[in-house]
Amino acid sequence: LAFHNFEWLASSRSSIGHEAPVLENGIVRIPILFDDFDLHDGARYDTWEHDALDTIARAIERWEPATFSLHDCYGADWLPHYEEFLGKVTAFGETGTLDELAAHTLLRAAL
Repeated sequence: LAFHNFEWLASSRSSIGHEAPVLENGIVRIPILFDDFDLHDGARYDTWEHDALDTIARAIERWEPATFSLHDCYGADWLPHYEEFLGKVTAFGETGTLDELAAHTLLRAAL
């Protein structure tokens, strides 16, 4: 990936093999804590949201980034709740992009 100028790779914790972002072989590997697949698979929105917010809270308690992904192909499952969900997420504190997280991880590894 580094040969092709990729800076980061984001995937599930199990496939990344780490709980927090890490620099390995020139690529920042970012574990995604949760996504919206359970909604697509039939989970009730309120249950999914409760679990998502709980996952974010636990990551913050460990001083780790709370990375998650929402897929546009499942948008019908979460879009009606998007504004309210983002309000709850931003109440935890600062938000950022995966590019910003990768840059921070790279800088931290260089120090």
